[in-house]
Amino acid sequence: MRRAVTVGLLASGITDNFSIMVCRGAMTAAREMGARLVIFPGKYLDRDLTARKEILYEYQYNTLFSYAEGKRLDAVLIMADSIGCYAQADRVRQLIQRYSGIPCVLIASKLEGYVSVNYDNYNGISEAMNYMIHDLGMKKIGMVGGPEGNTDAKERRDTFIRVLEEN
Repeated sequence: MRRAVTVGLLASGITDNFSIMVCRGAMTAAREMGARLVIFPGKYLDRDLTARKEILYEYQYNTLFSYAEGKRLDAVLIMADSIGCYAQADRVRQLIQRYSGIPCVLIASKLEGYVSVNYDNYNGISEAMNYMIHDLGMKKIGMVGGPEGNTDAKERRDTFIRVLEEN
């Protein structure tokens, strides 16, 4: 009898809608494939915790990431840009490199040399912008972006600017 594959999911802020959806999707896929899923519910790397007393010890959640090891896991899924939304790119890369000994898939993150599952930000933003400009005749359009180091936020902002320039 073959041993079930064990997959780890490194998640951040597991009470936000995106993390909940990723965790539910991973649980469904694991159940369907007969795999075991272990969710490591951390928080955020390098977040400034001094501003609010209620989050002062939030960094302690990230110690859970140290339990995701190759000896225990056959593969790991990492929500890298969510976990690292307050951190510099090298810090996020350091986190990911800790798991270099096992198959690793990034979720909603793009980093050269790693397999990832992502949104199609380019087409989504382009279609929405072109609809607003051409079909609705809008001329004053603004955008609220995400964290500067977040891959998806940067891609959406760059696409937003490009579509504005084209029109």
